Amino acid sequence: MSKVHKCRTCRKRIRRAPFMSIVDKATRKEARWHGGACAQPGLVHAQERGPGAVVLRFAHPRSCGDPKGKMDCGGKCFVVAGLED
Repeated sequence: MSKVHKCRTCRKRIRRAPFMSIVDKATRKEARWHGGACAQPGLVHAQERGPGAVVLRFAHPRSCGDPKGKMDCGGKCFVVAGLED
């Protein structure tokens, strides 16, 4: 039986990518957020905790591809308002 993951922002079930997750290194507990607008609080939380405390994971759908060949997302799954290039 697999665990049901819910988005920490909208509280809806995460069924497929895109999503991001933060894993606490000390407790190994995982928190997930949908990509897009729901991901912003997760990114802020990860920045507050710092790289030594958490592991960030990003899952993209296959349709996004890798246009630049450097872990780039063609579908812009994790674009945060105000931080676009």
